[in-house]
Amino acid sequence: MARAQLLSAWFSILHTHDDTRALVAVESALEAEPRDPAALLTLELLCRRLGNAERLRHALEGRRAAASDPQWSQLLTLDLADSHASSGEYERANALLESAITPPTEVTFRALDRRAAWGRASQH
Repeated sequence: MARAQLLSAWFSILHTHDDTRALVAVESALEAEPRDPAALLTLELLCRRLGNAERLRHALEGRRAAASDPQWSQLLTLDLADSHASSGEYERANALLESAITPPTEVTFRALDRRAAWGRASQH
C-alpha cells in the first residue's frame, strides 16, 4: 500500500505536475510506513517546493532519525537547523547546531559557519 502511494506521488510530480496531489499521496504512504526513507525524501522535496516549513521539519526529523551514518545525520541536522533559523527560531536552530558540533567531525565547520552567519544576520 505504501509503495503504491509513493508511486502515485511520483506520478503526480513527474507527469501531472500536481504537487498538492502528490503531497496527499506521500502523506498516505507515511501513514502506512512512517520511517520509509523514500517517502520522507519525497515529502522533503514537496515541502520545499510548496513552502511548507512545518512538514519539511517533520521530513528532516524522520530522515535524521533513520540515518545510519552519523555524518549524514549531522548534515540533516544542519538542514533542520536552517529551517528553524529561516523561521526566526534561532534558539531551536542553535540547539540543533550544538548537537551537530559534538562530537567534532567533518560537519563541525559547517555548523560553526552557520552559527556565525546567523549571528551576523540577527545584528542587521
